[in-house]
Amino acid sequence: MAERDITSFSDKLMVYTVRNKNGLSASLMNYGAIMHSLFVPDKNGTVDDILLGFKNLADYELNPPYFGAIVGRVANRIANGKFSIDGVDFQLECNENGRNHLHGGHCGFDKKFWNSTPSEDGHSVTFNLESPDGDQCYPGEIDASVCYTLNDDNELHISFKAIVKDKPTIINMTSHPYFNLSGTQKKCDDITDHLLEINANTYLPTKNQIPTGEKASVRENDGEFDFKRPKLLREALDNVSGNGYDHTFLKCHKSNYCARVQHPGSGRVLEIYSSQPGIHLYTPDFTCGSLVGKHGEAYSGRSGFCIENQNFPNSINMHFPPSPILRPGCLYEHFINLKFSVQ
Repeated sequence: MAERDITSFSDKLMVYTVRNKNGLSASLMNYGAIMHSLFVPDKNGTVDDILLGFKNLADYELNPPYFGAIVGRVANRIANGKFSIDGVDFQLECNENGRNHLHGGHCGFDKKFWNSTPSEDGHSVTFNLESPDGDQCYPGEIDASVCYTLNDDNELHISFKAIVKDKPTIINMTSHPYFNLSGTQKKCDDITDHLLEINANTYLPTKNQIPTGEKASVRENDGEFDFKRPKLLREALDNVSGNGYDHTFLKCHKSNYCARVQHPGSGRVLEIYSSQPGIHLYTPDFTCGSLVGKHGEAYSGRSGFCIENQNFPNSINMHFPPSPILRPGCLYEHFINLKFSVQ
């Protein structure tokens, strides 16, 4: 199950592959608990990798896109890197343009080697990380774990757990894969021919990429955030203001269903379910063409999209539920479920 399928100059690196009986497989790294590749059959049974990523460990260490990583302690942004717990102020690194704290800091969970334990049946891998008090200036000593499980119903289940041992802290972990359902091995086509549906009636408007604290209907602004019915990403990206999407949607209540993405050409369908309240849509634009993927493809234009299930960005400072504060004696526990099919 453990293998080395990326170029590495570290004896610490381990790569595990989990497979099911239907031809799906996922390769998982103990560095950043990264989902390195995800091979999924299309409507003709042809298997292809649908994740963006790097070939070399050094690229994961040096480059900023968080390809496939587990990010934390706190995913997304904290305004000015500042927050308070019980009247005590904390200042985190502002690693995003010197302005905001992003994805746990320059050496967050995505930049650490996790302990790893594969299951005896070969269907799951559990990663564990001890984050000491003061790690990236966060309070509290945390034990965190992430478990990936691939079943024969074509579901990749990602479960998150954490406890803090000594003092209150904040936590909001998520998985950060970049998907392209057309496949990435031979040619990484852009994502504009994907159909996207998001189970949300409202989203969080932003200023300087930080939520304003208001909630807005997805039908406002000519419906540029309205994905209640499937919408071509080409249409959406042509009409959204700014440089694509980097916004959080509020999942409709009483449902774990978050989103559905379909690529008509390959027939691949991805459905996403999560216990988290936020659905963050990110459509990066690698216009510089300087990032080269693990199969030798250059990432340019719109090569992938992210759907990150998480608590709300800057939630510690917005003061509406759920709170990201984790106290000693309490358990942080959430899941993301990726379900694949063809149509």
